[in-house]
Amino acid sequence: MLFIQLIGYNIFYLLILPENKAKRIAKGIMLFALGVILIEYYLNWDNLSKVYGGYAYFTLNISFVFFSIYYLVTAILNDLGMDFRYLNYAMLIYSGGSSIIFLFGDKLGQLGLDGRIPILIINIVLHLLYQLFYVMEIWKIRR
Repeated sequence: MLFIQLIGYNIFYLLILPENKAKRIAKGIMLFALGVILIEYYLNWDNLSKVYGGYAYFTLNISFVFFSIYYLVTAILNDLGMDFRYLNYAMLIYSGGSSIIFLFGDKLGQLGLDGRIPILIINIVLHLLYQLFYVMEIWKIRR
């Protein structure tokens, strides 16, 4: 799942990022995130089902937050039309929030089920906000 997400969103950002330098940085971050995912999967293959989020998920989401912020700031500073504005907002909200949740998710799981429930509810709310912005983007495109 992480590979598909990594490739899909990186292709999206490679298509919408305005500059060649930014695209080279995006490719480098993509390769770095791919390396982190492969290393974490290799080291935790036997216990992969017990890993709540881990460093690979955190690295992946932080790269999406970076791309999203870069795209939004570049569009504002250069007075460009902000295509995919709502999708970028969605990436900021969900990827930023869930990366912190999943980074600490393994530790929260050790607290027992009671410690994970509020965190999972926060993640569900973040995901619902993500879906709302995604639908708004699709609605905007369809009009």
